[in-house]
Amino acid sequence: MSIKLVFRATALLLAVSVIGFSDATTDEYAKLMKPAAAANGKMQKSIETDLAVTAASAVEVKAAFQAIEQFWAKRGTADAQQFAKNIQQAADEVHAAAKAGNKEQAMAAAKKIGASCQGCHKVHREKGPDGNWLLK
Repeated sequence: MSIKLVFRATALLLAVSVIGFSDATTDEYAKLMKPAAAANGKMQKSIETDLAVTAASAVEVKAAFQAIEQFWAKRGTADAQQFAKNIQQAADEVHAAAKAGNKEQAMAAAKKIGASCQGCHKVHREKGPDGNWLLK
């Protein structure tokens, strides 16, 4: 009976320590991703209706992904850094196209952002047992 208790306590401590590390890192990252996702969503939605909003939102997207690039740089994760850099470049392209009034070019550049987002998400996140996303 005491072996079962020791086993359960050890398993619980191990689970809590792993979850605690993942949650702290994921929480830190979520603080960066939430404004990035909001700016990207605003940018994507505005392309059809208001290129001035698109241009301003592209600046926000770039700034958000500069911080995300730094998050990954601290962890030495080169592929995630490159995804963030690709998004920054695409945001610059969206900004330039929107400022020039070229909706088609803005839309094409914005699609690059979605592709980079998906690439990074596939490699660096997973669903936790509670259904929330965690960093791998």
